[in-house]
Amino acid sequence: MPYHANIIVEPGAQLDVDGGIISSVNDTTMWYGIAVLGNLYESQEGISPNQGIVYVRNNGLIENALVGINLGDEINFDATKAGGIARIQDARFKNNRRSISWNAYHNLTWKLTASGWERTRLWPNRSYVLNS
Repeated sequence: MPYHANIIVEPGAQLDVDGGIISSVNDTTMWYGIAVLGNLYESQEGISPNQGIVYVRNNGLIENALVGINLGDEINFDATKAGGIARIQDARFKNNRRSISWNAYHNLTWKLTASGWERTRLWPNRSYVLNS
């Protein structure tokens, strides 16, 4: 991804990083990351047209991002766009300033949020971009 570029997953849309890699154009710059937008006032039940969904699985890699995955709109500071969903399994997050950010969201059905992760590795290494 180019310097400070981002991916926006709109409500009702899905992004599937199935074994793929999303990274910066080189190891000296960072990109913003993936913003998964939703609707703060709507449910996360089922396949919701109200919430964006990102899947990272099968050794998928997100690297060199300011925020790897943000469940909400941190760029425009719009709290009403919280509620995006992340389903992360067997994934990797490398050299991100923050790998995953959950914004405040109260699921309307009183169940746990639909997001979660398992068997996922988060780590920096020597090539971590410090001056971006």
